[in-house]
Amino acid sequence: MKIWLVITYKTNESKVLQRNLDHQNFEYYLPKILVISEKTQTKTEKILFPGYAFVYCNLDDYSALKYSKGVRKVLIFGNSIPSISDTQIKKIKEIEQNSRISPIEINLKVGDQVKINDGPFKDVITQIISFPSNERVGVLLTILGSSRLTQISSKIVNKI
Repeated sequence: MKIWLVITYKTNESKVLQRNLDHQNFEYYLPKILVISEKTQTKTEKILFPGYAFVYCNLDDYSALKYSKGVRKVLIFGNSIPSISDTQIKKIKEIEQNSRISPIEINLKVGDQVKINDGPFKDVITQIISFPSNERVGVLLTILGSSRLTQISSKIVNKI
């Protein structure tokens, strides 16, 4: 019996993951949504759950999946391997389809608290200070003991 398993992967290796799962004929789902920046009105596709994907397979394929290139680990709790129902996957697919019709607005503004999702400051929580360009945000970071105004890509921050 096939079930939907949850796997983790390195967020910067999603293409490696997809290529290897395709090569091994695993059916997988990496949900992506369409977002639009309120400020720039540009549409971009973003992975809905960065670092997580769903694989539809038999438990007999667990070892092959676990050791696939690009797979960090298969989600497991103690001796139990959790799965996601077909109904839940369908709901996620509906959200994905709805974002194609009506993109989700990202409305960052000066003063917003954001979390950096990639790069050397990954997982740092900071505040937006300015918008120096369409693709960049100015944030205040503490580097070597002093606060510095730094510009980073607006694509790697999420409002919290």
